Amino acid sequence: LSLSRLAEALGNGFVVLAIPTTVALLPHGWIPGQEATRVGLIISLFGFTLAIAQPIVGRYARSPRIQRKYMVGGILCFTAATALMSIASSYEALLGLRVIQGLCMAFVVPSTLALISQYAAANHRGAAMGFYGMCRMLGFGLGPIVGGLALLALTGPSAYLVAAIPGVLAALIVLILVPAPHSNETRQRTTAPADPTSSLGEDVTGIDPGLKPLIPLSVGMFACACSLSIMVVL
Repeated sequence: LSLSRLAEALGNGFVVLAIPTTVALLPHGWIPGQEATRVGLIISLFGFTLAIAQPIVGRYARSPRIQRKYMVGGILCFTAATALMSIASSYEALLGLRVIQGLCMAFVVPSTLALISQYAAANHRGAAMGFYGMCRMLGFGLGPIVGGLALLALTGPSAYLVAAIPGVLAALIVLILVPAPHSNETRQRTTAPADPTSSLGEDVTGIDPGLKPLIPLSVGMFACACSLSIMVVL
């Protein structure tokens, strides 16, 4: 799961690097503002869409099999939207594709976190989440480096096709290496070591946190996207 997110984040990091160059080449039509404003809008819109859709998707991603399907489907759709950026003929088209990417990622993030929680025992969830976060940010950090090399070697929006390759790899990793867990197996893993007095012991106490854990995560993702958009524009 973590390696899959590393590959996906690698492609996403490249997309963020390539967007300013693409925006400068595309006609912006009815979208007002300077180039820097349009770059900030298109990057922030991804986080805004993700922040809205992620809690809704997470509410329905209740079983491990559905979570796995959501994750694979979201990665593949995100990858397809990335590839379509290579033929975007206007700023509005690029803006629409970023909205689609945000919606696709809304299926990936809560499903991945839920699967990690299913696979990891309660006393190992912190380490599992830490490793997952490390891989994700490593991919996002390497993405601009790979993207910069790709932009030097390729001309125009066709460089987005390079960013789609890690997405395909991420989906294959999940399909091949991450089997859909059975409910009995995951229940034993998550509930056996849990402490009923701990916030991680929801399976033991029967407490369903619902949307509460997802709302701050969504807000945090939106804040990070806004911060990143400011740095890209500057």
